[in-house]
Parts: sequence; structure tokens; C-alpha cells
Amino acid sequence: MSLGITPTIGPYLLPLVLPAVRKNYPDFRLRIIEEQLKVLVQKVKNGELDIIISALSYNVRGLLAFEFWEEDFYWLAHRDDILTKQKEIFSADFKQVRIMLLKEGYCLNDHALAVCQLPSSVTDLLLASTSLNTLVKMVAGRVGTTLVPAMAFG
Repeated sequence: MSLGITPTIGPYLLPLVLPAVRKNYPDFRLRIIEEQLKVLVQKVKNGELDIIISALSYNVRGLLAFEFWEEDFYWLAHRDDILTKQKEIFSADFKQVRIMLLKEGYCLNDHALAVCQLPSSVTDLLLASTSLNTLVKMVAGRVGTTLVPAMAFG
């Protein structure tokens, strides 16, 4: 079986499930490709992949899609950030901070923009990254804030 998985899910979900798959199905042969969802969808349509695991924000017309996981986002900020003093944070508050997200083309970016109620054409992002790890490290370095899925704290 060939599996495509997005980089925002792969490093967190695969270590949770692959050991059990190997233990319970030792003869199962699995080939995994990590790539942006747009590329993975095309590979499925071309017959190069059997299945994809990703967030459901992309048009997958012509393919079957099943929801099997739901999780929360966490706002990640350095303790000195202005919004950490507030008991509640609203979408309008995100306009006061320097937000960093994954670059365009990553479905997590779309989800984060929707949560913050920011336009998809945001061009004043402090950083558009290709890695959640980069975003987390930048927050630790007091560069800005970000939103990350709960599984990133696994």
C-alpha cells in the first residue's frame, strides 16, 4: 500500500500508529510519501498513491474523503507576549500580534486563518514557514506567535 501524508500530520501521527501496524501486521508493506496535499491529491488521481491522510480543507472532488480525527488548535506565544495577559483571546486580538503560519499551500495555514478569522490573502505575516518545528522555535525565540494543532505537543 502506498500512503501520502502531509508534513503537518506525518511527524506526529505516524510515530503513534506505525509501531502498532508493524507489530500486528509484520508482513504488511507500506510506502509513505510526505508532501503538500495538492501534490498528494494529484498522485492519488494518477494512481501513484492508494490513500492520503491530511486535514480536510482541500477540494478532493472525485475522491472519497472520511473524517477520522478532530483536534484543537493551540495559540503558542512567549509568556511575555501582550495577549498572554488576557483571560480570553478573540479573533480580533490576533491583529495585535506578529503571527507566523505555514506558507500558502499547507492546509494547516488555511485552518489557522479560518480560526483567526483572517483573510486568506494575508500578506503581512511575519513568517511563512514550511515547518511547524520552525514556528515553535521562532515563538521560543520571542519572534512572534502561531497556532499549532494539539498533536504537535505529543
